[in-house]
Amino acid sequence: MIFREAELYDLAQIVHLLADDPLGKQREQAGKNIPQFYIDAFHNIKNDKNSMIYVACDENDLKAVIGCFQITYTQYLSRCGSKRATIESVRVKKTTRNNGVGTQMLNFAIAEAKKNQATIIQLTTDKTRTDAKRFYERIGFKDTHNGMKLEL
Repeated sequence: MIFREAELYDLAQIVHLLADDPLGKQREQAGKNIPQFYIDAFHNIKNDKNSMIYVACDENDLKAVIGCFQITYTQYLSRCGSKRATIESVRVKKTTRNNGVGTQMLNFAIAEAKKNQATIIQLTTDKTRTDAKRFYERIGFKDTHNGMKLEL
């Protein structure tokens, strides 16, 4: 498996991965044509040196996306001025799940965070995603905080 930074030609596959679950179906717009707001967001992320989207590809087909995640680095004053890595939008294609893709992808993300001198990796998962929570806990993540969100 190969992990690489996402390119614009990957965007349709990424959006389809984001939409391919009960929650994503409600909040994403994955059709034949990718709406401009996804393209704009992709360019904004690519231009931000502290945020990256990575894709997982089979080494025999580097353009076939089988997984993705976004990682963002934030500098904090707390914890002695530490840097944190936030992992979001972790998805693995349904047909390749339970084959270690997610574990390899998260191990890659952890290694990238260490290279970028992050001292903590944080992520959230929706409370309805109990399988995802178990998956993250198996990798070593701990359920330490109550998260709060406010839709704007």
